[in-house]
Amino acid sequence: SLYGLKQSGLMWYLCLKDKLNSMGFIKSDTDECVFTKRSKNSYEIILVYVDDIVYVGPSKQMGENFAKSLQKHFTLKSLGYINTYLGVQITKTQKGFKISQ
Repeated sequence: SLYGLKQSGLMWYLCLKDKLNSMGFIKSDTDECVFTKRSKNSYEIILVYVDDIVYVGPSKQMGENFAKSLQKHFTLKSLGYINTYLGVQITKTQKGFKISQ
């Protein structure tokens, strides 16, 4: 995609979607920017907002593996663990995550 062109955003999304699909992620039926991957022992979620990608998974190692796979095709900048995303506060708890505004 070329920056500034009307179709750039769509082209980027389609390219990313194809890559995520090839990695086993499936687009949500209800949200174009949520992708999931389910296996016997794990569940991974990818959230996409423009060119920001958030990985949610069961372990740091799986997140690193995801990033390495994606880095074969795209330039990434890891921001590590996040505590705020799109104005929503995210707190890790013993049972999962707490989300609040």
